[in-house]
Amino acid sequence: MTWYIHPVHWFLLARYQVIVLIRKEKSMTKSQLIAVVAKKAHLTKKASADAVNALFDEITRALVKGDKVVISGIGTLYVSVVKDKQVVPFGNEKKRQTIKSHRVVNLKVGKPLKKQVW
Repeated sequence: MTWYIHPVHWFLLARYQVIVLIRKEKSMTKSQLIAVVAKKAHLTKKASADAVNALFDEITRALVKGDKVVISGIGTLYVSVVKDKQVVPFGNEKKRQTIKSHRVVNLKVGKPLKKQVW
């Protein structure tokens, strides 16, 4: 776990001699996920990399096709369409821009994961 002093709190540190520590969030990379899978499943890194890549390829293929991907305990990945919308850049109302409709991937989190995170 990594800790750092948030830049906003330097003023407090200097003035009140208070140290405010905020946890710096880390994210897991794909290579770290492969290493964890290899260790927990007692596989080689090559075998776990093949398994993780196959899993991600199948999830990607299903989403591109428009199917839902349900992972019990985690949630449901699905594709939805965002309609055209007009946006106005801040401070310049004369330049209206249209963002074309496009597809996005959404995640509806399952109850078990939601309870664990909460």
